[in-house]
Amino acid sequence: MSERCAGPEAALEKGGDDDKLRSLVLANPRLRWIGKREHLCSMEQQRCTVFHEDGYAMVRDGAHLTFRSYEAFGAFLALQMGVK
Repeated sequence: MSERCAGPEAALEKGGDDDKLRSLVLANPRLRWIGKREHLCSMEQQRCTVFHEDGYAMVRDGAHLTFRSYEAFGAFLALQMGVK
């Protein structure tokens, strides 16, 4: 299965600095990479959610979360890190 999201969600696959940082984190066994793609995309369903239920975008310019998305992403990070 491909790790790429299909359609307009492919903007989440942005390279450059993100890829460099991800590579550095993955090279260190003491660190864990948690990206916004994991928050927005289901690799099992090969589907990404880029809009809130009311139609507002979750991501701006393919790389940055919108203000309205911060709370949900914060909850996702807490869950991933085991924070209660």
